[in-house]
Amino acid sequence: MDSSYKLLSEFPSAHHIADAHLTRLGNLLYTASKGRYNRDTAIRFRDAARNSIGSVMPAKSLELKHTIKLIFELTSEIDEIEGEIKRIVDNLNFPVLSIPGICYAIGAMILAEIGDFNNFSSPDKILAYSGMSP
Repeated sequence: MDSSYKLLSEFPSAHHIADAHLTRLGNLLYTASKGRYNRDTAIRFRDAARNSIGSVMPAKSLELKHTIKLIFELTSEIDEIEGEIKRIVDNLNFPVLSIPGICYAIGAMILAEIGDFNNFSSPDKILAYSGMSP
């Protein structure tokens, strides 16, 4: 995904890719893909763009660039929120995280729903509260 975002941020349309200098396009792909894409890939992309039947729409190119920036901003905010959730759950020393398959997000949801486990005198009462007791 990072390779696609970097490519489309720099060259937001087939027209931009078709007119791109091969060295610049190749370096961008190589760097963004951590070496997976090389000059041959850049040539294939540029040739495909040159044979594209798409139309040139500057407004759509601008919209794409801004949408990619927004994706990066929202991803950064999500990472920050998830980090804070992890920190809060770690500070609470929540034992449910020791159950295989329970991650921080699920653990935080359980904690938010159940609250303090000491409010329940037995595990059966927690199951009954959650609607999982037969």
